[in-house]
Amino acid sequence: MNTGNTPSPQLPLQSLLKGIQYRVGTDKDARIIERTVISGVTSDSRKAAPGMLFVALDGSRFDGHDFIVAAIENGCIAVLCEKGRAGTYRQIGRGF
Repeated sequence: MNTGNTPSPQLPLQSLLKGIQYRVGTDKDARIIERTVISGVTSDSRKAAPGMLFVALDGSRFDGHDFIVAAIENGCIAVLCEKGRAGTYRQIGRGF
């Protein structure tokens, strides 16, 4: 995460997705993935900020999937979640 005047790391989303299975809904979605650059990664929606990737972890005390909407509202531009849990969230995005 960026602190002070240190530039935020810029990592293409496509690079983060290498080696994992993911689903792309449409050709437009595939183009969005190609263009999207991530400025940070968090699993805490309270620390979510514009340009970040939110990782929704299902933990022993909290289920990160319950905080996806909050992470998006705080500026996250991408969400990594468990298979079968993404269906309704795709509609929340701002339409790049």
